[in-house]
Amino acid sequence: MKDPYRPDDGQPERPDNDPENGHRRGLQRPKQHEPAFNVPSLLLIIVGVLAAIHLFVTMGPDEQAASLFLNMAFFPARLTTSPEVQAAFFYGPQWFGFGTLLTYGLLHGDWLHLGVNALWLITFGAPVVRRLGDARFVLLLAVGVLVGGLTHLVIFWGSVSPLVGISAGVSAIMGGALRFVFDPRDRGMFIALRYPEIVGRRPLQPLRDLWSNPTVLMFAGMVIATNVVFGAVSMPGVADGSSIAWQAHIGGFVAGFLAFPSIDPAAPSAPRSSGDRQ
Repeated sequence: MKDPYRPDDGQPERPDNDPENGHRRGLQRPKQHEPAFNVPSLLLIIVGVLAAIHLFVTMGPDEQAASLFLNMAFFPARLTTSPEVQAAFFYGPQWFGFGTLLTYGLLHGDWLHLGVNALWLITFGAPVVRRLGDARFVLLLAVGVLVGGLTHLVIFWGSVSPLVGISAGVSAIMGGALRFVFDPRDRGMFIALRYPEIVGRRPLQPLRDLWSNPTVLMFAGMVIATNVVFGAVSMPGVADGSSIAWQAHIGGFVAGFLAFPSIDPAAPSAPRSSGDRQ
């Protein structure tokens, strides 16, 4: 006699209200009352640090604020000009410029720039940080910032315009989230992001499944198209006429998408079987 507590795939049947059923039959809304958004403390700390730095840059003593900005922003010319030119225009030795490939992510052009990054960081960072843990999450964020800076360096070789903002790191978090957040059986694109504890336990989706997942393709296309469109429009920022560094954003996004499996400590990708229903 067939065991009624075991489905055809041989896995134990879970109660209908068990949130673990989310990765098999679509995300189930928990029965108990839960807050609409549960923000991990690490994300609040990161946003708080970014806000404190920007507050100092915009309202602190002029000389100290300017020095902090010039020492932390990423200038491609700092790594591409001769040591003599570098010494004449930039603080510190030339090797110090390599550190700004990370520190530029701590600066922002204005409060709107910071606010948008904070919103996306909290929205997509919640399920990712619950899955990776604090240290691995910061590592993925840093990888996105670094690759974004290197992408900007290659494209704008020798430029004296500063690059600032954690957008490339946030893009890496979004790219990593694509590997497990959007299950095709979910009812809606963003409903899964309201329950990061549930989504964080999902197995990674194999690349072959991601290419056939319409939600993943739509979101990835939206991210790339939005960056390209808004990157062509001048935005208020550090300097008049500055624009969105969309190339750095896409570089971070691709880095997060590709590097996530190497950083993820969770179970390997979910096996694909003929009995799975999409």
